[in-house]
Amino acid sequence: MLEDKTGLLTGSEFTDLEGRMRLSYRLSAHNAAHTAYMIYYAAESSPVIALDFFRNNTLGNITLSLGHPPIPMQKYLEKVGNK
Repeated sequence: MLEDKTGLLTGSEFTDLEGRMRLSYRLSAHNAAHTAYMIYYAAESSPVIALDFFRNNTLGNITLSLGHPPIPMQKYLEKVGNK
């Protein structure tokens, strides 16, 4: 289980309840075409996961690490509400 330390949509930090892992995410792009977030291990400076949402916050792609092809979010997630 991860605990959100700030609750902000523009960036936050998550730690597991035992304090063994820390992840942070940061808003890296926001414009009419897409919104992107980067997820980092707290001890590393380069992102480990990129989340790219398409226009109107529709599900986009997940990139797990550099050099790997993006995976469509809809393969794992379903957007609920405001359909």
